[in-house]
Amino acid sequence: MYAMSLSFIIMVNVFSFIQLQSFEYYLRQSRGSPLVIFGVQKTSTTLAPNALRYNDMIAFSSLLKNDTEVAGSIKDMGWVTVPLNQILRDFETKVSNVGQIFSRGDARIVAASPNYFDVAEPTFLSVYNEWTWGEKMYSKELQMLEELHTVRGSQETILPSSYEEALYISKSNTNGPNPVSFQFKLSSVVSGLSLKPYRKVYNLIPKYMLNNAAGLNMAKYSSRRQNVLISLPEYLTFASGIIKSIEDVPIRKMVVRLKPGLSVDKIDTIAKTLASAIGKNNVKGNVFNLNDRLKQIESIVTTINFFFAALTAVGMTLCFFSLLASMIANIAEQTKDIAILRSLGLAQIDIILIFVLEAFILVIASSFLGSIAGYTVAWTISSQRALVTQVPVSGYFPFEVALLIIALALLFGVLSAAFPAKFYARQYIAKLLRG
Repeated sequence: MYAMSLSFIIMVNVFSFIQLQSFEYYLRQSRGSPLVIFGVQKTSTTLAPNALRYNDMIAFSSLLKNDTEVAGSIKDMGWVTVPLNQILRDFETKVSNVGQIFSRGDARIVAASPNYFDVAEPTFLSVYNEWTWGEKMYSKELQMLEELHTVRGSQETILPSSYEEALYISKSNTNGPNPVSFQFKLSSVVSGLSLKPYRKVYNLIPKYMLNNAAGLNMAKYSSRRQNVLISLPEYLTFASGIIKSIEDVPIRKMVVRLKPGLSVDKIDTIAKTLASAIGKNNVKGNVFNLNDRLKQIESIVTTINFFFAALTAVGMTLCFFSLLASMIANIAEQTKDIAILRSLGLAQIDIILIFVLEAFILVIASSFLGSIAGYTVAWTISSQRALVTQVPVSGYFPFEVALLIIALALLFGVLSAAFPAKFYARQYIAKLLRG
């Protein structure tokens, strides 16, 4: 009973902490940086939701570069646009192979600043396949997104690695991979933009494939709603008159790269300074500060620690009564053995100690087996989930709960064996032999 109860408690405990760690990983990966500015409104010429307008970008950029409280702590900043399929209600986008047999209608086609991969968390960047056919066409000093903003790179794109199978892209490096077709369809007249319905197709060559990237949805196994990266000039070309000028480009978020070694208080001060610009001169946005979420996670961890410590104590207390009944029955069956040991001159305290140690070993062994079984089950379930979500499983074992288990095992082992053993050890030898 001890093993089963503790197995369940440890399993839920470990699984809960692994999920919290996975959530923290998700926050870091999906946001792209500990400090991010998100858009919250539509732009002036498009229906893009949750976008930063030009004056929003100028206001926040000015603070990052010129404010005395902020500028000295900022290393760089980058941005990502709103996906093309979200700039107009009736604007449809699709990515397919050239023959248009295999396609993804849920692709999120975005442009990012040339320095984006330098600004976003570098630990998440995972390149799946670099097409070696084009490696001599660029300077080795150029980053992936910088290559897209060259003359030759404007004909290329960066895809999630899941699209290799989804679009059946060739792996041949002799003549380069097969081009990828970008299809755009405007199905209705757009009032105010003088646009009539149209359908256009562009072909780009995949230069890189990514398993993961900070702030972007790019995965190896899941091909649903993945981001496809293009250069900003290509983004404007694909918008085909919907976006009139560079000032009308809808930006989804600004990613801020902080200098290393900043304290939590300093980062919080920077976030508050950026948030202070919201509401002034019609500036709107939402400042994401990872520290705020981490504080919430720490609060949850404290609550979970207390909950599972209490649950462990309650579980072991309930199991104590079962152990007590078992030890009473066990000692009662060994009365003749106790009588023989007494007749050989063994002291009462030694007899009590024998049964106390027996109970303690039983409780420790069952607690250890239950803890290992619970941890193994929780880790296995989390590992299976990680294969699909690509979220790494970090090792965690509740040592605080394990120490509590050992302390309670010692206490309950003594209580469950000491009293019945003392009762029988004090009986007359003749009475013990009669049973």
